[in-house]
Amino acid sequence: DITFNGPTADDLPLFGATIRAYLDDGDGIRNAGDTLVRTVVSGAGGAYAVVGLAPGLYFIEQTAPSGFAQIAPASPTYYT
Repeated sequence: DITFNGPTADDLPLFGATIRAYLDDGDGIRNAGDTLVRTVVSGAGGAYAVVGLAPGLYFIEQTAPSGFAQIAPASPTYYT
């Protein structure tokens, strides 16, 4: 969110966000025991794809580029 006012109509797709996929260590909780298996960067339209993963539970984390605020997910800070 570039305006730091939450999800609103002025928000655009996020280009250049770093996306990390972590393989769960078996406990279902994102923690230091999980293994980083892939890092990608979102494209011009904000889209990204994390491909070539073996079956399993993964946590997907996004790091917003400088000047943007991470507004979702609020807590926890990842998607499964």
